[in-house]
Amino acid sequence: MRKERKNESLLWFGKWTSKLGNIVFDYANSVSIVGAFSHAPWVLALYQSSETLIQIAFNLIGGAKADSGSRKKILIVTDILAAVICFAASFFAASPHMAEAVIAANALLAVVYAFNSPTYRSIVREMIDGERIGMFNSVSNGGGEIVKIAGPMAAMLLVRWIGVRGALLFDALTFLLSAASEMLLIPISETQKKTKEKKNIFRDRAVLVKQ
Repeated sequence: MRKERKNESLLWFGKWTSKLGNIVFDYANSVSIVGAFSHAPWVLALYQSSETLIQIAFNLIGGAKADSGSRKKILIVTDILAAVICFAASFFAASPHMAEAVIAANALLAVVYAFNSPTYRSIVREMIDGERIGMFNSVSNGGGEIVKIAGPMAAMLLVRWIGVRGALLFDALTFLLSAASEMLLIPISETQKKTKEKKNIFRDRAVLVKQ
C-alpha cells in the first residue's frame, strides 16, 4: 500500500509540474512574439496552430507507442527532451530569430506531448491499484484544473520578474523535476496482483458456501 501511495504522489507531481511548464512556456513565447511582431499577427497564429496540427498528426503514433513500449521510460525520455527543448529555446530569447526558434520549439514540444500524454494515461494501470484508480483520476484532474487556472498568473509573474529567458529556464526545471519523479516510480508487481485476485476468489467461494 505504501508503494502505491508513493506512486500516486509521484504521478500527480509529474503531471502537474509538466502542465505548469507547458503553460509558462506558451505564455512566455506568446508575449515575446506579440512584442516583437505586433505588425505581423500571423506569426502568433502560426505558433498556436502548429501545436494543434502536430498533435493531431502524432497522437495515433504516440498512443500505439504507449501500448507497445516501456511506459516509464517513455515518460522519462519525453520529459527530459522537453527540458532540453526549453533550455535550448532560452538562448534565443533576445535573438532576431526568436520567432523561428519558439515556433520550432513549440512544434517539437507538441511532438513530445503526443507521446507523453497517452503514455501517462496508460501507465496508471501499472502503478496504481485498480480500486484506487477512480480516486487517483479525480485528484489528478482536480489538481490539473487548479494548475490550469493559476498557471497563467504564475507565468505572468515569472516573465515580469525573471524575463522570458528565465521563464524558459524555469520550464526546463519543471520538466526535469517531472522526469526525476517518474524515475522513482515502482510498478505494482504481477505477483501482488495475482495474490489479490486469489484472495478475492477464496472470499467469493466462502460466501457461496455459506449461502
